[in-house]
Amino acid sequence: MKPEEARRKFRKAVRVVLVNNAMNKVAVDYEERDTLLSFTAFAGKCKTKIGEETLTESLTFDKKYFKARKELRLSQDVKSFLTIGIKDRTPQQLKQVLHCLQSVKSFSEYPLYMQEKLCKVAFYHCIPPKRVIIRQGHVAESVYTLLSGQVIVTQLETDPVTKETVQRTVNVLRRGACFGEVALIHQSKRTATVTSNASCELLSVSREVRTGTVTSDVSCELLSVGRE
Repeated sequence: MKPEEARRKFRKAVRVVLVNNAMNKVAVDYEERDTLLSFTAFAGKCKTKIGEETLTESLTFDKKYFKARKELRLSQDVKSFLTIGIKDRTPQQLKQVLHCLQSVKSFSEYPLYMQEKLCKVAFYHCIPPKRVIIRQGHVAESVYTLLSGQVIVTQLETDPVTKETVQRTVNVLRRGACFGEVALIHQSKRTATVTSNASCELLSVSREVRTGTVTSDVSCELLSVGRE
């Protein structure tokens, strides 16, 4: 063990001992008074004995661990299933994909038969930061659902005074958002550029698949379903 690591562990152990001693003293004091304290009040009494900074550094848990994880985590199996060919996906694989994706609100709002069809034709993508996913003016090829991360929606506009082209941020999309469906359904060009803000995970369904019989009814209902 390196000296720095040994000192860090020793300091941590000392702080834990100090916190335990302070907590025991407060508990004994108020047990004798037959008084009940809330956790907040109890912590406040401990601070007066060992100092707020020491108490904060000595917490044996990180409160961030107890916050709900809002980001969807796909298993490696599900990611793998969503990258193989449509005709190669087995019923058991599709069942596992469906169960996982139903935790995405925008996906779960579809009727069950549409969810099942989307599992058959959707593909998984892991996009690195600052990567253009959709470019303004290009022909629509796919529709996307954001599983994790954030994307930034921007538009190029002409300044009426200077006549220069400027880029304006119009939206920031997060987990559960669906984008790219308008241009795909109306077979028009993209009206905005979508860029990954950080690493993100997407599901995509291509235009070629949507125009086939397997999902022709899915595309007709995309815009009628509410989004997060």
